[in-house]
Amino acid sequence: MCDGPEPAGMPSDTADDAALRSVRRWLCVVAFALGVGLVALANIGNVVTGYQDGLLFALTGVAGGVVALAAAVTLIDDLLPESSAPDPDGHPTAGSDDTRTE
Repeated sequence: MCDGPEPAGMPSDTADDAALRSVRRWLCVVAFALGVGLVALANIGNVVTGYQDGLLFALTGVAGGVVALAAAVTLIDDLLPESSAPDPDGHPTAGSDDTRTE
């Protein structure tokens, strides 16, 4: 019903706006640092309390680790170049230079 172009998934997914990509990368770096900081605080809290509240600090450390891991994977995925290999159906991907018609 709409005659206009289809919108992209996220505004920073377009190749035109490097500023939004840069902001997204910095947010991933900040999320990674916060996750690592949460793991460190959980470890410090565990030591300071004399290992009395082990479950609380273990869960906090796991939550920080998950945040740090997710941010790192997102950042690495964002920094890697996109593959130009065709998809399984044989059609070229959006970033490839292959303009053959079948």
